[in-house]
Parts: sequence; C-alpha cells; structure tokens
Amino acid sequence: MAVTEPLVIAPLRVPADVIAAEVIAWCEIVSQGRLDDSGTLIPPELIAEQILADDGAVRFAAHRDGLVVGAAEIRPQHDGGFARLYVPVAHRRTGIGRALSAAALAEATTRRMARVSATVVAGQAGEAFAAALRARTLIRLVTVERRLDEAAPAVPTPSGVAALSWTGRCPDALLDGYAKLKRHIMDAPDAALQIDGPEWTPAIVRAWEARHRGRLLVDAAVDEGTGALLGVTEVVAASSGAADQLDTIVAPESRGRGIATWLKATMIDRLRRDWPSVDRLTSTVNERNTPMLVASERTGFHVAWRRRLVTVDLTAGTGFTSQ
Repeated sequence: MAVTEPLVIAPLRVPADVIAAEVIAWCEIVSQGRLDDSGTLIPPELIAEQILADDGAVRFAAHRDGLVVGAAEIRPQHDGGFARLYVPVAHRRTGIGRALSAAALAEATTRRMARVSATVVAGQAGEAFAAALRARTLIRLVTVERRLDEAAPAVPTPSGVAALSWTGRCPDALLDGYAKLKRHIMDAPDAALQIDGPEWTPAIVRAWEARHRGRLLVDAAVDEGTGALLGVTEVVAASSGAADQLDTIVAPESRGRGIATWLKATMIDRLRRDWPSVDRLTSTVNERNTPMLVASERTGFHVAWRRRLVTVDLTAGTGFTSQ
C-alpha cells in the first residue's frame, strides 16, 4: 500500500456535531471490528451516541493520507482499564496497531492504571499481537451462536414458574427484584475479572435500560405463588443480523431447576416471532461456566468463536517482544 503521508495518532475529536467525518469513520471501524470479533453488530450511530454521552473512555484515531485508518479506546475499569483496538484489513501490517497500542498504554500509565485488559480471538492476529505486548490470558471465553431459522427445542416449563416478558423497561412492581437479581451476575466464574459491573440499584437499572433505547428484550421466570423474579435472560436486538444475549441470571435458590434452559428457549421463540429481521443469537460465556454452556447446547447453540480475555501488567513494563 502506497503511503504518502506519515501516520498520525491523536485523541478522537468529538465536536458538538456528531456527524463530523472523523467520528463517523471511527465508529464504522469499531462497528466492523466488534462484528468480526463477536458476530454482534453494534450500529455506528449507537457507538456515536455512547461517545456523546461522555462515558469516561479515552479514544484515539489513526490518520494516514487523509483517512481514519485505525481506532482505539481505553475505558477505566477497577484499578485498570479495558481497551479495544481495531485496524481495517486493508491497513494492517503497517505499524498502525503498534502506534495505537502505544498511545493507549501511555494514557493508562498517565492515569496510573495497574493493568489494561482486552479480548482477542483465539488463533487470529489479535492473539499474537497481545503476546507481543507480553499480555497474559486471564479467561478463556466461548462465543456461542444460534441460528433462528428453526424453533427452539421443546423445553418444559419448570414447576411453579410462570413466564413474563418485557421490552425496554422492567415493570415498576418488579424493579427492586430485578436490581437484586442482576447483582448475581457476579456469581459467574471469574466474573470480577471480566465485568466492571455497577452495584445494581433500581436507579442504575433504569439508566442502563435507557441506554439501550428500547432494544432491550427480557424474558423472565416468576414464582407462580409470590410473583417474585426467579430468573431472567436479556437480549439486545439489532435492526437485522445478530442479536446479543447479554446475561442469563437465575437466583441462587432457584438454580438446578432448568430455568436457564427454559428462558433461553423462550427467548429464541420470541425473537423468531417478533423480530424476523434478526437471524441469529450470540452469547459469550466463560469456558468454566459449565451450567450456562450446557443450557446453550440444549437450546441449539454451537461454538462460533473462542476468545481470550488478556491483560498487560503496567507495573512490569510493556513493549513488544520477538514473539
């Protein structure tokens, strides 16, 4: 690829007008990168909204020959940060990834972050790139996918359980129970390493729901006798393509009753019925979370990607190796 101008790495400029060409190009690169990494399409316009919301992330754009040729962001998380870095295929192997990673790691050092984590697809270029940064693997992740051209297998409703579903906002009467249930996200293996979750309160749940702009679908299991929430599965639906299954959570006292499998099957049929433009459902699960992998397998999911959550320890120094 002919290069006529030097590579320039600079913080992403975010003017009041989000239609700025640099922002659009940056969001398109990130949207495509996340689709390639996980199979989930996050529209560029939604990413632009997150930028305008001032979510605390620091973003960098790589410029060459008048084009945005790479995108990176680093988001504060615990005492470290979570990074994303994407370079379009046509611009790879020209030093852009190294320059962006250097900018992101320098920002992390300035902010006194102890480490920076990221996810990479196993066996692909990102894993080798992470190894060159002396990153170590924290968690082995499995992204499972379920095509929606077939109905879910018949899964019996667990005894004493009734179905409930909503879109966008949890019913007010269940909001306290929903917030309490979402705190059990952290029960999953290695969740503290993977998730920088809030201390879920009703107010935080409402703010989180609002950010999904009506695209959040929830199927719930409730106790027939008390009406209490026993479990939920949450999906963010796209306008087309893949929907993203965020979390499937079952209250500790209700586990082992098949509720997670039933909820997943219920959601599959709901998507087939109400969202015909969505053709598949994806979910990312820790390899150690055997119950959730079993529930996914029973409802027709198959392994589509294997990813790694990796981390660079900034207290030990950084830099590329010869790997």
